[in-house]
Amino acid sequence: NLALYSTFFETLFFGGFKESSMEEIEINGVSSEDFTTFLNVLHQFKPVTDDTFDILLELAHRFDCKICMDYVEKFLRRHIYKYSKSSLTRYLFLSERYGLHFLKKEILEEVKSVETLGELMKSEYWNE
Repeated sequence: NLALYSTFFETLFFGGFKESSMEEIEINGVSSEDFTTFLNVLHQFKPVTDDTFDILLELAHRFDCKICMDYVEKFLRRHIYKYSKSSLTRYLFLSERYGLHFLKKEILEEVKSVETLGELMKSEYWNE
């Protein structure tokens, strides 16, 4: 089922790799808790939350899982209006990093001036 949503897993399971015949596959750098969160959101057992969207973006990007990326983007778009300017800066950075075009468009529509945009772009997020 993962292969339907993720080109990473499609390749892993059906691309002729030795892992395709293994009963259990270890994925380096991903905790079982984070992977469970990813699966729960992917299969819509649990929603994206303020506590999970960061790891979900990272895993959706790593596993090339567009549907999970879309879930996170929708969550962030629904919640951007309740956040501070520093949060908007962070979300603008994330939208750029992960290609969240609808979120980026909404944030830029919220920015009322070039000066404000300049302030957002001077944030520590852009120095990574």
